[in-house]
Amino acid sequence: MYTKIAIIGGTGMGQLLGSGKIKCVNTPYGPASIHEMSVDGKEILFVDRHHLEPKHEGDSVIFRLPHQLNHKAYMYALHNAGVEFVIAASAVGGINGPNDINGLRVGSIVMPEDFVDLSGGPYTFAREGGLVHEEAFHRSPVDMLCSKLRSLVEHHVDCPRGILSCVKGPRYETPAEVRVLRDQYHANFLGMTTAVPEVVLAREASMHYFLFGTVTNMPLEGPPADGADVKKAIKQAQDRLIKIINPLIHILANAAPEFKCQCISSPSVFELCK
Repeated sequence: MYTKIAIIGGTGMGQLLGSGKIKCVNTPYGPASIHEMSVDGKEILFVDRHHLEPKHEGDSVIFRLPHQLNHKAYMYALHNAGVEFVIAASAVGGINGPNDINGLRVGSIVMPEDFVDLSGGPYTFAREGGLVHEEAFHRSPVDMLCSKLRSLVEHHVDCPRGILSCVKGPRYETPAEVRVLRDQYHANFLGMTTAVPEVVLAREASMHYFLFGTVTNMPLEGPPADGADVKKAIKQAQDRLIKIINPLIHILANAAPEFKCQCISSPSVFELCK
């Protein structure tokens, strides 16, 4: 199935988007599970980033924590399917104050506009003996989180912007670490290795990538949060998030604007390495 739109999210999001079938794809970077879906008659692809479908019938679904995700496999699968626009959703912690951002609370839907990667990386499709090029992988880091898609969203809904920090996980940041991220990196949102590897790979594949964050905890203001609290916050916010994403799917599916942005300023690394 050809479609130019992909959604990347977590558990339960696919059922809220619509019906479809699961396709297991083999890639040069390992297996990936892609859901072929129809959202109000619009064909899209969906990736449940934390769950990998089994190769054999009867086997259990494989759950992966953020630091265990095979980002390269599912991002390559999306590129290979012809995807142009990737709309991602991820849980984030919230920090009020930096960049004049205030009013964040558990349940807020936010739009990171830049990020600080402290996870250690590197995240790239380059591989020894295969995909290597002296220029192709040195790409502009400007507007990695597509500003054109963000502007499109802002015509329909007002979501706080800000800076996303990325740590490897799976543990949450300590209060001291959160204060460092706030004071030295001016971070408003706290994330693990979900969106940041994806957005770097999307840039290498010349795909537009945009992220919605759901604030699931406020580490410097609220009570201590654990995985159960985060899961509850995500579930409570999912309906509102879907109501924001669905109109965006319709706009891109019906008459996608011809964006001239850094996302597609160069051909993909796969084209350049032929």
